[in-house]
Amino acid sequence: MNGMHILIADPDRDFLLSYKTLLELSENSVQTAFDGTQVIEKLASERFDAVILNESIPRIRYSEIVKVLREDNIPVLVISERAADTTVMSIRLPFMPVELTEKLAALQSRGQQNG
Repeated sequence: MNGMHILIADPDRDFLLSYKTLLELSENSVQTAFDGTQVIEKLASERFDAVILNESIPRIRYSEIVKVLREDNIPVLVISERAADTTVMSIRLPFMPVELTEKLAALQSRGQQNG
């Protein structure tokens, strides 16, 4: 998994900073957003290879953002505190950094198969 352009959306700024750093160390370019409005603005101005989206993102429901991502054919990984949403790839809190990178690799390979 190399060279993805990723958007991470989570209301927890410490989480964003640590995982942005982790993903950049894996040769990805990473943008961050703290709420749903910022996600929509960034999606309007940039093309992302994948989006990591916390289901508790404020201002716009994550399910509405997922609809936009599906329309634009952008893979999404939803971070969840409860049972996984079976309609999207998800990762349940708490998780280890390696689990996140494995899920992103799966998203990337799924996207290459669909593209």
